[in-house]
Amino acid sequence: MSVTPEVLSTVVGVAVRSCTTHLLQERPGHTRVERVVCCDAQGREFSVIRKALTAGAPKVRELQFYESDLPGLLPAEFQAVRALRISHDDLTLWLEDVGCDIPATWSLEGLTQVARNVAHLHHAFWNGTPAHDWLGQAPVQAQLHLRDRAAENLRLASLDPRFLAVFTPEQFRLLQALLDHLDDLAARRAALANTLCHQDCWSGNVCLAPAGGTIAWDWSDVGAGSPGDDLALLTYATTAFGAWPSDRYDALVDAVLDAYLRRMDLLLPRPPSRASLVETMELCCLTRFFGQVLVGALGHYLRNEQAPLPVGNLAWWAHLFCRMVRSRLSV
Repeated sequence: MSVTPEVLSTVVGVAVRSCTTHLLQERPGHTRVERVVCCDAQGREFSVIRKALTAGAPKVRELQFYESDLPGLLPAEFQAVRALRISHDDLTLWLEDVGCDIPATWSLEGLTQVARNVAHLHHAFWNGTPAHDWLGQAPVQAQLHLRDRAAENLRLASLDPRFLAVFTPEQFRLLQALLDHLDDLAARRAALANTLCHQDCWSGNVCLAPAGGTIAWDWSDVGAGSPGDDLALLTYATTAFGAWPSDRYDALVDAVLDAYLRRMDLLLPRPPSRASLVETMELCCLTRFFGQVLVGALGHYLRNEQAPLPVGNLAWWAHLFCRMVRSRLSV
């Protein structure tokens, strides 16, 4: 199903003169995600996200979000993109009008503005609708099904001289302790869920509108959570995916927390404490993202012995996660 300038004009409400498509993600037989750069009659460029999926594809739930009542309940400061659904046989196509420029890089000021806008999202649903009423989404996402693969990769890495040059014996011990206590950490995280979270709020899924609000897409994980879930994505995931320098990670966390708390001070009579935010951010990272390295990265480099290890990235990750393990577990 092709996307013509005429179809795009219907979505965005202005005449589109031409468009150029760039592939962002593809899962053959399931989902294809593209960024379509449009040009209007005045020569101005803007972006639309195009997603095509077959029945049963993982992103069907995101389409359910767009067709539910939730977008109409979002605060002005944190909005979902406008979406148009087009169906043809067993293929569903939908287009998301981003409505603002997608930045290639982010400044600290931009990320802290997103944090302030996230505060408005959380405030709008604070201690509100029960978790099971939000599209049936489980309160949090803990990747417990990855634990066994992570444990095996960690064991193999502890026997591999390449990884022994990166991880210390103490780090191997702490990472194993994380896997051993994963159920407890996930239960603690679930018990703290008290608002609606985007749950994938990293810099690649948001942009700032001209008026200063945030426009977000990729709502396939939206559901109940704690404030730290979204703040962890905004800080850790933004850094892990290379959109923020790892040697400035702590500075980003401090700035995001400062901005979020200052805004929450204006919105709630009893805002969350900084310590509670740090706790939920760390619980989110430990339970949701351990597999990113212990399953994804370690698995890749264990299978490809000739591939050079990204020593700096692995060392940063191990230091950060082991610091979190010490903070959350008595091990």
